[in-house]
Amino acid sequence: MDAEIKKETDDGFGLLVADNNLVEHKIGVCHDGRIDGHVQEGYSDDPSQRTKEETEHGNQARRLAKWHVYRERGYDTLTPYENPDRLVAAAMAILDLTEVETHHYFGDLQKTIQQHHEHGEIDVPFEDADPDDIIVYRKDIWLNPEPTDTKPPLLDQFCEYVSNPLDTLAEILGDGPDPRDSLPDYKIEAVSDIHYLHSDGLSRQEHWNDQPLDREPDARLELTAVDIDEFDSVQTFLASHLVNQVRDCFIEMGVEPPEPFQVQGLGKHDSMVKQQLMPMYDRYFQAGTPITTWDPASK
Repeated sequence: MDAEIKKETDDGFGLLVADNNLVEHKIGVCHDGRIDGHVQEGYSDDPSQRTKEETEHGNQARRLAKWHVYRERGYDTLTPYENPDRLVAAAMAILDLTEVETHHYFGDLQKTIQQHHEHGEIDVPFEDADPDDIIVYRKDIWLNPEPTDTKPPLLDQFCEYVSNPLDTLAEILGDGPDPRDSLPDYKIEAVSDIHYLHSDGLSRQEHWNDQPLDREPDARLELTAVDIDEFDSVQTFLASHLVNQVRDCFIEMGVEPPEPFQVQGLGKHDSMVKQQLMPMYDRYFQAGTPITTWDPASK
């Protein structure tokens, strides 16, 4: 995948994006992230005449175009909780929490997941939901200061200090020199109550609670009933999940994730579904499953 800004207009940019099938996409991205034009000649314009993979290549091109405008021109074109810079900041903020602070912000989520995993107990706002159904527990996170104000970008700074995928979190949590001493500090300003997604394989339902702040969150946890005790701590569990989300952001732009984010485990829920259903993606969400490549261009 490759993106290039070809022109600038009063309200945005025109980009040329070559996808991993070498199909060229002309995409208009507004300053606020809206796509106001998308033309290509490699796939049918009729969605019913395209394969899911062909449609996904077009979606990858759009995501990469937005990312390119954000990084090259500084406009906030990405959905905040899908911005890798913000996700890294959220992971760092969580790793800085004390045990008491972690319980304050995430104790309800930990208890809910453990009750579901260990005892099959669920308390969700859906009729006829079964513990064996897909139930995703979501919690939104707001940070302070603004993660996108950092120069150079936070993701780039992070990758300077964490280079080995297996040590992404170990280097941060270990006894050696702490990379966070050289990185900005982020604090959790607020978290939401738990939101819910339920799917029985035939239908999908979502339930949202009121948000504590009037802006979109910087990160969104999307967790299923897994064994938290497999991790060193709740903080490691949550931070690993956000690191995996960074991986998914790049994979779904059709590009190879930076090396520190070439890790396996549960990331974004919709990404997991795609990785299960589309041969163009490996099962990155599944720890221990062999990965054929980290570069979507070689699939």
